[in-house]
Amino acid sequence: MKTSRLSVLAGLFFSHLLSGPCPAATIVWTNTSGGLWSNPQNWSPNWAPSAADDAVVTNSGTYSVTLDINATVASLILGGPDGQQSLTNSGRTLTLANAGLVETNGILGLGGGALSSGLLTVNGSFLWTGGTLSGGNLTIAGGGTLNVSGSADKTLSRWAVLTNAGTVVWTGAGRLVGTFTFNGQTNRIVNVSGGLFEVQTDAGVAFSNPGGWSATSFLFENAGTFRKSGTTGTNVFSGVPFSNTGTVDLRSGILRLEGNYAPSPNANLSVLIGGLAPGLAFPQLQVAGRASLDGCLTVKAANGFVPGSNDTFLIVTSPTRQGTFASVSREPIGPRTWYNPRYLPTGVELTVVDAAGQFTDVRYNSTSHQVGLRLAGVAGKDYVIEASTDFQDWTPLVTNTLPGSTLLDFLDVDSTNYMYRFYRALYVP
Repeated sequence: MKTSRLSVLAGLFFSHLLSGPCPAATIVWTNTSGGLWSNPQNWSPNWAPSAADDAVVTNSGTYSVTLDINATVASLILGGPDGQQSLTNSGRTLTLANAGLVETNGILGLGGGALSSGLLTVNGSFLWTGGTLSGGNLTIAGGGTLNVSGSADKTLSRWAVLTNAGTVVWTGAGRLVGTFTFNGQTNRIVNVSGGLFEVQTDAGVAFSNPGGWSATSFLFENAGTFRKSGTTGTNVFSGVPFSNTGTVDLRSGILRLEGNYAPSPNANLSVLIGGLAPGLAFPQLQVAGRASLDGCLTVKAANGFVPGSNDTFLIVTSPTRQGTFASVSREPIGPRTWYNPRYLPTGVELTVVDAAGQFTDVRYNSTSHQVGLRLAGVAGKDYVIEASTDFQDWTPLVTNTLPGSTLLDFLDVDSTNYMYRFYRALYVP
């Protein structure tokens, strides 16, 4: 009996379907001694996950899965109830078509190659020593950690967004680099409220634009705490706008922004003073563009350092300084001695001042016959302005807290009722 070629081909195709992997399966890692991603014997069912599959690495134990092939899966869950489950990638591309989750005991490593995901949430640990975040959203959840280390640059491309609500610790000489995107979208690092982005390196943050396009495709947005500590060199944000609605906590070294700096009214700049040398003993914020100040300035002392009465500390530099801090927070140096900002055309300098207030300007309005006074003193401290006609009996007129500008303007509307009147300002401890 003859068998048609069509029947033979149909039979072979049906046989292939029976022997091949089923679509949209959940593929579970079973080798708790660790091994290669590509080995079918390490998975159940016995094939490496493919584009329609959900990859699950959650069995208890301490072991490492090595990504040795380029892989695309529908989703990934990494991290079991106990032990530590690691997935390492030193040069391949892992693509998550949908969501991914790194649980508390999971450790995801990117040492080369690329990671592309829809939304990857890390409740455990992410170790980034090299390679590229290519598109998608990587979120470090509260309690999760991202450790950035090593000498290789780490790249964000194709409008990748790195969001931190947990803790990022950045060490090593490798930079954070965002590359140009052609569709008008932007790579972003977003440190949300409650997140800590700790910089323990002098490496920079840079925008790579080899084509010379005019658009900026890399932003750093801080609403949590951005902290520089542990090193005394300079972190440079080159071509990367830095926005601050949270806290910039400078404990050592220099933070240089090669653009403008305009913190929000709720923002805070915190500096740690431990000596007289900028960068080495106290930090400095350098703004290459315009510094439009606002928010709070917090000054802290390091290691019990006590400045001299004539010591100054240039904490902010800029070709053009605009505005002042709305408020200043710090502990007293002595019973009546405080750090106080002095606003320069090109920055902000901390000085050591006595709390005694002084009038720096007296104005008389010949039309209204009213007297205006400008009081200079310690920002954030209370002063009472008093008046007298005989230098013996003093009448309190107003008690005010000096703003961050260290200046207070007062208009004596009752001055028209006196032939002459004398004024003094008293510090209120």
